[in-house]
Amino acid sequence: MDIFAAIAGLLASPMVPMLILLGMIVGGITGGCISAILLRIPGTPNCVATIEDGYAFTLKGQAAKALGLAICASVFGPLFSAIILMTFATILSTFALKFHFPEYVAAFILALSAVIAVSGESLLKGAIAALIGTMVGIVPAVGGSPAGLIAYAQARSAARDPGSFGKGAEGGVVAAEAANNATIGGALITALTLGIPGDTVTAMLVGALTIQGVQPGPLMFLNSPEVVYAIYAAILLASVMMFFFMMGATGPLVRPLNIPKPILLPGLFVVACVGIYSLNGRMFEVWIMCVLGLLGFLLEHFRYPLAPMILGFLLGPPLESNLRQMLGQYGSLMPLVTRPIPLVLLLGAVAFVAVSLRARRRERLPGS
Repeated sequence: MDIFAAIAGLLASPMVPMLILLGMIVGGITGGCISAILLRIPGTPNCVATIEDGYAFTLKGQAAKALGLAICASVFGPLFSAIILMTFATILSTFALKFHFPEYVAAFILALSAVIAVSGESLLKGAIAALIGTMVGIVPAVGGSPAGLIAYAQARSAARDPGSFGKGAEGGVVAAEAANNATIGGALITALTLGIPGDTVTAMLVGALTIQGVQPGPLMFLNSPEVVYAIYAAILLASVMMFFFMMGATGPLVRPLNIPKPILLPGLFVVACVGIYSLNGRMFEVWIMCVLGLLGFLLEHFRYPLAPMILGFLLGPPLESNLRQMLGQYGSLMPLVTRPIPLVLLLGAVAFVAVSLRARRRERLPGS
């Protein structure tokens, strides 16, 4: 009876909903790779880079292999970020406090430099596509969307055979999934130590903590250490459980590929329409989805890469907003080069572009 009483007390704890939410965060980000690999449809914006090589495995009849790689990388990402969170949370929160409008602008420029590596055969077309849409997890409000793309770009630039990327490279799947899952810990650092959500998902966690009377911020580690330790444990446990559950379900997950496309694709379209309409109850947004779908089809037909457009679409508005506020506060672009953090980030973007272009030239060399 004591055991049952203890379990009942645990289930009645106000921490349970938050721990469930953390489990949903870990599982949701990982689950997004399933449709990205099997159907070339990212389940979440974080999984855009996974499409590049994940779907190529599916076309070769190796979808199960791609899912296995993605799941292994996905469990490593949050485990690694949780360790960083437990070890360096206070130090990294101090670093995050130094981010203002110039730092945000430079961080977004660094993220957009990933367009070089996902531009397909033509850099010019990639740049145009980035315009048709125009430390990541730690930077508040940046979120995990560009993390996978940046990691994918770095993996491609450093690979011995960069030409294999986009055609079913194991490193492409691993880099993308490890990075977008690692942003969980990064986003939680700013959420717990500063009370600033790193993305929309951690914003819900901050709200849940506030409702329970726990105020995220520097004093949380002193006033509510049990909550902090529970969050650490939840991330670690959710990552391990996700790994075993996903690995066991790999076989059934691949079975939807056996459904004929004339049946599968219209079904997905109906589900997408219902999902869009349920947000605000407006048909206008459904028509917008259809128009954007047609645009995506035309871009594909003329071989314009979609990933840069998505990256630009996600990062364009916050880049513009922070640039406008920076100009309003400082009156010039000089803070981008006079402040140390923006300068380092911009130099990183230049170096990243240079390395990516070098990798592209290496691809074109005979016998490379």
